[in-house]
Amino acid sequence: MRGGFRRGYVQLESTAGGLLQIRWEPAKRAPDLAERAHEYLRLLRQSAKKRRQPLHTHADGSEFRWHGALKGYGGLVWDDGHGRVFLIERSGPSRDSFKQEARAILGGFEAFSGDTIPWEVLGLRLRLPLRLAMRRFDALAGRIAVRFASRFEMVVAERWSLADRLLAQTTLADWGAKATRLRPVDAVSNLAYLAGGTKPPLGLLGVRAAGVALHLPEENTLVTLVRTGRGTIPLQDWVSGR
Repeated sequence: MRGGFRRGYVQLESTAGGLLQIRWEPAKRAPDLAERAHEYLRLLRQSAKKRRQPLHTHADGSEFRWHGALKGYGGLVWDDGHGRVFLIERSGPSRDSFKQEARAILGGFEAFSGDTIPWEVLGLRLRLPLRLAMRRFDALAGRIAVRFASRFEMVVAERWSLADRLLAQTTLADWGAKATRLRPVDAVSNLAYLAGGTKPPLGLLGVRAAGVALHLPEENTLVTLVRTGRGTIPLQDWVSGR
């Protein structure tokens, strides 16, 4: 994945050679999606011609398909709320059948609006302000960690597996304090609140660290979220799944 909220690209690959790509870019006004679909196919044909490979293409309004050594199905979507154009495409080996899957992906695609947008990866579900962009993703044994940042703050979210073992001999607040290196402040049901200071010179500028730890017993997972920045923000609203 690269880019941010306004412009970017994400690609997901399967072990069987399948590929799902989503591209998005800003536009000042609603574009002609059919025209953009034809232009995308023109570029594909041009690339295939340079490689001396046959490629058959077809467009139906904003949706398209192509077939050669590989094949693909996709379409374009206009996000009126934020002025962005999305291109979604499912591709893979010509021998494979995934047309219905591609239609389901395109039909289920949704561009969210509002002050926060949802993020979900491998069971970690968040709702974060638009200003935050993902900077790093780490998949580790038993947990995943995702780092977000804006100009004035940093947010680290983690999902931990085997919650029953991790909480076997401790409380959620104490575990959360150890996992985040913050101090426990309060705990309500399956949510613990955490806080901590920041060393000079940032501490003198009002920069503080705060966090939450969430227990999801039905999934047997734990989620921590730590924000470092100015001001007080209700971080529990950023963690989904409650």
